[in-house]
Amino acid sequence: QPNEIINIILDNGHISLHRYSDNPSEIILSSLFVRKQRRNGNGINLMLRAEQIAKGLGCVRVFLEAKKGSWQEKWYERLGYNTVNVAKKEAD
Repeated sequence: QPNEIINIILDNGHISLHRYSDNPSEIILSSLFVRKQRRNGNGINLMLRAEQIAKGLGCVRVFLEAKKGSWQEKWYERLGYNTVNVAKKEAD
């Protein structure tokens, strides 16, 4: 469980930031949701705002998850994110 959750809610959508007390210099982004039309920069604006808040909290690394090979993974790469770990999900 994260010790701190920050939800950013803007007209164009929302994103959540999760921070844990055992490593407060890192933050995990999740639940990015764009309400309005895609390709208008709404997702980028949410990501930039989340990154600004993380930096203001003293975070030096931001993590997120995307399915390998998905359009989201490619989109995050275009924003400057790098793949650092590929996890395998076990079958149920």
